[in-house]
Amino acid sequence: MPTSAADDAGILDDDLLVSYTDQQMFNWNDLQNASTEGTRDELVDVIMLGENSHLAMTIPRGPLGVRLILTHIDPDAM
Repeated sequence: MPTSAADDAGILDDDLLVSYTDQQMFNWNDLQNASTEGTRDELVDVIMLGENSHLAMTIPRGPLGVRLILTHIDPDAM
């Protein structure tokens, strides 16, 4: 979503969220719980899987402003 934390961090529509605060994300509940724990706006580490690479970034904790879709991937691709 434009002007969201995800947009500001450069997260693209096809990027896959792998981990948030060093916790693997398996569903939207995992992300919702991780993004609301701790202190809002504290910096947290996020790993995204882009088209051909892993992207590590630090973003403020809180809502990312993304739409989530269910995706199944081969664990060996991670």
